[in-house]
Amino acid sequence: MTRPSDTVATTVATGTCCSCGLCAAACRCGAISFATDGGSMVPVIDESACVHCGRCLAICPGANLASPPEAEPSPEELLGNVLESYSGWSTDEATLTRAVSGGVVTQLVAELLASGKYDSAFLVTNATEGMDGTQPTTQRVSPEDDLTRTQKSRYLQVSHEPTLRYLLSNPKEHVIIVGVPCALSGIVSAIDAFRLSRDNYLLIGLFCDRTMTSNVLRYFERFAPGGRLSGVDFRTKEASGWPGDLRIYGNAGAFTDLPARKRMEVKGYFQPECCLYCLDKLNRCADITVGDDYVHGTQINDGKGACSILVRTEAGMTALAATDDIALIPSDARDIAHSQHIENRLVNWHNARVLEGSHDVSRRDVRTRNSALKSIDIGKAYPEHPELLERELRRTSSPASKMRRRIKRVVGKVLGKLRPKR
Repeated sequence: MTRPSDTVATTVATGTCCSCGLCAAACRCGAISFATDGGSMVPVIDESACVHCGRCLAICPGANLASPPEAEPSPEELLGNVLESYSGWSTDEATLTRAVSGGVVTQLVAELLASGKYDSAFLVTNATEGMDGTQPTTQRVSPEDDLTRTQKSRYLQVSHEPTLRYLLSNPKEHVIIVGVPCALSGIVSAIDAFRLSRDNYLLIGLFCDRTMTSNVLRYFERFAPGGRLSGVDFRTKEASGWPGDLRIYGNAGAFTDLPARKRMEVKGYFQPECCLYCLDKLNRCADITVGDDYVHGTQINDGKGACSILVRTEAGMTALAATDDIALIPSDARDIAHSQHIENRLVNWHNARVLEGSHDVSRRDVRTRNSALKSIDIGKAYPEHPELLERELRRTSSPASKMRRRIKRVVGKVLGKLRPKR
């Protein structure tokens, strides 16, 4: 008898699958494969092989998105546990130059591997992976490997299936794992479910303001020299410095630079639905979380870029203290959270309550979620119906639309100041 509630089929049905791939690594029956759905890779259950053990659903990071907290989360809850917080950057000039911001993640991984404190790391090593419609995947990096290809922000959904398969096959190895909040949440659940030693792993979390499906690559192909997309740097400092531009590669190494707003204006259309319900922008389950430093901006490090760093655990403190080539200055964690507009995640709490079917949701909440879903549907249909997105972009870029958004932001700020404090 089919029992879809026992498997990750339920997260596909609710739109909360984040395409992390961990379920396939956890399945001992080999019952999970993947199919493309609207630009995302989603799991497909082979009912003839599935024994409905529930293991895949138990570690699925999307499984809890449809069950939000009963009370609206406080700013402290959205920030999570923090022991120390800094602004920092790599003092290795080559690493800093290639980095999107301060190069802290690359420098941290490189030094920890070189020192022998960790045996390997799992990162996305190929910046052009996903150009052929496949999903970018993590790959194992050893101390002797060059980390140059692991730099730059991907912004695409990444499969961590190779990571978990390796952890299960090599339970005694000490491994660094880098990922966005949903992926690391699933990794932590897998560590618990399979009784692995949490002390063997250093989790470096990335701040995340939504990923995007592979359909966004089809959109950017229109800007590629020669009409053929060979790669995308979603963020690069090479043209105008930090915080970076968008670089589209075409034939024979030719490229076109576009302003960052070209990425931002289509993000809502190509985000996966699961991002509408996620409350964890700052990667609360990691040992260390890292993102762009918008607290100081270009005021430090000669404008070359810096990272905000939240150290959450003793393991994170030990790892950061073991590095020699990262410059650090203290930074208030609350300022970091504010600079990342963490309060905007409360919209996702309301979205999740609508998805859950809570009885006391407002009509405004329903309209907000439905509007976001409409945009996502346009992104899913993009390869076959590009005209839908073109029409929407023309509409939202009109002077009247810009004025409405400006008024909405001002009103929102005023209302925020008038709300009673907790």
